[in-house]
Amino acid sequence: MLDDVEDLAATKVRMSDMATLASRPTFQKGLAHHVAAWRAARLPVRDAFTTAAEAAVEAGGDLTPGLRADMRVPAVYATDVARSCAEWAHLAAGTTAIREGGRLERAFRDMYTCTQHDFISEKVAIDVAQIWLGIIDDQFGL
Repeated sequence: MLDDVEDLAATKVRMSDMATLASRPTFQKGLAHHVAAWRAARLPVRDAFTTAAEAAVEAGGDLTPGLRADMRVPAVYATDVARSCAEWAHLAAGTTAIREGGRLERAFRDMYTCTQHDFISEKVAIDVAQIWLGIIDDQFGL
């Protein structure tokens, strides 16, 4: 959605405004903020899944509760950030984002559908915190 709204910004003009989105400082700031947030949110996911988990398995180890927790919480966080980015892109795109069958409309709907998945639910964050705090040793399904 960020890529699509960035492309759209060169030609999108709001009603009663002669300037394109791309020329508006508020859009520029919003784009920079949300692209940076998305890039930052992806890093811990990639690190947890590719660096820590793969290294443990390749070394013959198990995916311990701690490693599984370290994999899941960045996914929860990245989904929260992606939702925020999708919401901003949807609002920035204006009516373009609500056209049925358009990429922005589908992506917005799909993003909010993803937020309902058990893999990234609030309960996952709570389970992870309980493992980190030593309240529980493991959690089924984590």
